[in-house]
Amino acid sequence: MDNKTQKQITAWLLSACLLIFLMVIIGGITRLTGSGL
Repeated sequence: MDNKTQKQITAWLLSACLLIFLMVIIGGITRLTGSGL
């Protein structure tokens, strides 16, 4: 694996983790405020 591919994979994994993290935070806020869907 060359350096460019490794950077792309790292960026993809980081963005995926960030999305999951955001979803957890938004879900937690929704539950804490009791607003529901």
